[in-house]
Amino acid sequence: MKVLLITSGYNRIARSLISNKEIELVGVAFTRQRNKKTQLKTRIANIVFDISCRIFRILRSGKRLPVFFLYKDNQKALVEWSKKLNTDLTIVYSSPFIFIDELVHSSPLGTINIHPSLLPKYRGPQPLLWQYLDFDLNAGVTIHYIAKKEDTGDIIMQREFKIAIGTPYIQTVHNSENIGYQMIIDVMESIEKGQYTRIKQPEHSSTERAYRIDKKTIFERIQWEEWSVERIYHLLSGMFTAAELSKYAAELPLDKDLKIKGYSNNSHYPLSEVGKVIKHEKGFNIVCKNGLIQIAQNVVNMFVIVEVLNNI
Repeated sequence: MKVLLITSGYNRIARSLISNKEIELVGVAFTRQRNKKTQLKTRIANIVFDISCRIFRILRSGKRLPVFFLYKDNQKALVEWSKKLNTDLTIVYSSPFIFIDELVHSSPLGTINIHPSLLPKYRGPQPLLWQYLDFDLNAGVTIHYIAKKEDTGDIIMQREFKIAIGTPYIQTVHNSENIGYQMIIDVMESIEKGQYTRIKQPEHSSTERAYRIDKKTIFERIQWEEWSVERIYHLLSGMFTAAELSKYAAELPLDKDLKIKGYSNNSHYPLSEVGKVIKHEKGFNIVCKNGLIQIAQNVVNMFVIVEVLNNI
């Protein structure tokens, strides 16, 4: 089965598919957005992606790998490119735009998407980010066929996983990608054998669209007087470093050695102090309605370093 991968970056799923010698990957299309301000940067990035992708493929499998750079306005060119490669199945992981019908239906076995949520929840480009905002610890990955509307196509497979409170966002992304890769291997085998089911999604989702937002907006959405200390800690620890927090919490100094350490359910501060940063001798506390988020110096434990060196 000849496979075409469409993805926005050189992520874990892309690396794993490219390096798997048992998968007949015939090409990779990297999605891009046109922006005059970053045109030069995009061109340089494209060259780096192209070279690194080709070298990685040759080193891992000894095979060359064609690369295509996909923009919203050159999708028809990708359709023709895919036909020349005799693509059987198209796999998508992360794209900043919706595909045209000709592209969706260009592969005989269809076009399937790896989406990091349990659809129909969190449709959109930033599902994991919005799970952090909603304090939804029940995460998952869905593999589904692409339809006209965003993330609404028939579901082939879903798997769940838990997000531990305070887990860094990037670690959750990596967990999701590792699971997604294992799932896509299983799905490809099922499709090749014709042994799979298609489950239709409900029209509406129980969550709002997971659209893109920046960190400033994330911080501004915190409801200090309503949310628990656990929820706020999970969001801050997951999405921010202490240095990044200093941009939005004026009382917090810009110090790269500061770290979000944890939280406690005890607070002697009045409700009028909720959302404020309080300095103390060991660091800082962010006051929440039912507890404190602790920020302190990230002290390096020399005993741990010595132990690691002794075991090398």
